[in-house]
Amino acid sequence: AGQSLPGQGDDMRTTTTTMTRKTTGLCAAAVLALTCCKHDGAGTASGGPQAARATSPAIAELLAAVPGDAAALGFIDLTEAPWSMITGGALVPLDESTHQALDKELREYVDRYLGLDLSKLQFAVGFVSGPPLHTAVLLKTVGGTPKLPGASDYEGGKVWLVDPERHLSLAIHADVVVFGEDAAVREVLETQAGKRKAVTADNKALVDWLRAQSSGAVLAFAAARPKALPLPPPIAGLERFAVTVGGRGITAVVDGDDPSISALLAQSDQAFATMLAQVDKAHAAAQAGTVNPLEGAMAIIGAAYARSYATRLKPRRTGNRLSASLDLGLAATGSTFATSTDPESWESPRAGRGLRLSSRSTPCPLRSSPIAPRRWSPGRRRGRRRRCPRPTPIARSRPTASAPTIPSATSRSASTLAAAWAACCARSTAGSAARSR
Repeated sequence: AGQSLPGQGDDMRTTTTTMTRKTTGLCAAAVLALTCCKHDGAGTASGGPQAARATSPAIAELLAAVPGDAAALGFIDLTEAPWSMITGGALVPLDESTHQALDKELREYVDRYLGLDLSKLQFAVGFVSGPPLHTAVLLKTVGGTPKLPGASDYEGGKVWLVDPERHLSLAIHADVVVFGEDAAVREVLETQAGKRKAVTADNKALVDWLRAQSSGAVLAFAAARPKALPLPPPIAGLERFAVTVGGRGITAVVDGDDPSISALLAQSDQAFATMLAQVDKAHAAAQAGTVNPLEGAMAIIGAAYARSYATRLKPRRTGNRLSASLDLGLAATGSTFATSTDPESWESPRAGRGLRLSSRSTPCPLRSSPIAPRRWSPGRRRGRRRRCPRPTPIARSRPTASAPTIPSATSRSASTLAAAWAACCARSTAGSAARSR
């Protein structure tokens, strides 16, 4: 037993490193998805509390198919299928005919080569079981049958060995696709067939921990230390941790005994200090003029962001728990401004009154305001003083409990706002040129 521990430790460190890299990529993808897709409760009043978003029932269904010896769980719970975002123009608006043509062509292409319907794929659950450690991911909702040779029947599902050297398999059971190590894939099929206990029954504590830390999250990952797989001495007392990405940002929580939490906090402080020292060194070089102007500008910008994020991300200790969070402000998207795909208008709620900036109204250069645009027109006679009359509200309404909601994902994309602003500037420039002629 004493000789097996080093190998187990190496496996644990390797698996932890791999999971960390994958989780980082998933966090980035989830943050991007959060900025592009709709959010429940986006229509609440500006500055008011947002309606809580509940975790989809599909996540609970997938968790019930995870084998009971799972030591780590994670899920992705999107509010909209990526297929709809891609074909519907989440980042760049598409007209209806282009949307339908793209959807049809992409469906035919995917069906021709894969044989699967991915248009409703929206939920995923991953797990790590063992020891020995096995990993797999469950995807829902997927239709069709993969066009792969060598299918075999196993516990009511179809299994394909896609990479014999790495022992990677793909299986499909009803509308759930399972991909991962062959042993883990077959464990899922056995759990679905009722021949193996699920993690919801065998390791209920881990499932409850995941649910408690990730209610309504888009992405979450939680793990508990297996008793049969000890950790290295500095962090041997860590019990469990969770990372979630939700409507407001990223949150991480770690539980453990006092020595392990103290060691982890010391390592975190040292890492932040090292990072800030490097940033300050680059910033000092920029101020001294020893680097080229472009590098200097980037160093000044990077130093400002690094100090801000270091302050906001610094772990907080409460008893034997460390927690850190980064509020990205994503949940507030749409609660302050209501935008429209029509470039003729850009409405902004202000004390219950809507002021409209249209192509006929240019911001006054003498008395400008980012929220209350003022109509400005050059004097008809030479030497006449240019005056900025008070803005005229387009519409007045009493303040209500709900602010204007965002009609769709495309209406609040950055490209739409940029297009609206460019259109206003172009019309203003054209009008000025015509008047000068």
